[in-house]
Amino acid sequence: MIIRKLSDNKPKILIFQGSPRRKNSCANQVPKTQIIAEYLLDKWSPFINLELIDLSIGKVNVQPCKGCVSTSNGMHCHWKCSCYSKESKIPDLMYEADIYEKLEQCDGFIIITPIHWYSVSTQVKAMFDRLV
Repeated sequence: MIIRKLSDNKPKILIFQGSPRRKNSCANQVPKTQIIAEYLLDKWSPFINLELIDLSIGKVNVQPCKGCVSTSNGMHCHWKCSCYSKESKIPDLMYEADIYEKLEQCDGFIIITPIHWYSVSTQVKAMFDRLV
């Protein structure tokens, strides 16, 4: 295990913005989660290497977990999800944005999500489900 000292390098933190809304969507306002993410990027960048990953609905979505673990006693489901890849017919943000690799290389991550129906957004839930 490699532990990076703060004095050597700035820690690398991923920020996941999980609102599916855009400024021109239903409420015609910038999502609050986007405002928070931009604030963190602006204020923390001198101290921390930050990277923003936008999970919102766009050209490429986080594809859903297919539930391999529930039908194979956990033998098929593994890190990195093998149900999708960069070569898949259906584009998947987890692979298109190299999220698995970025998580392996970062020191920590921050999830910023609205609460929809007493839970995280669908995009954040799909990402969590895929992080076996």
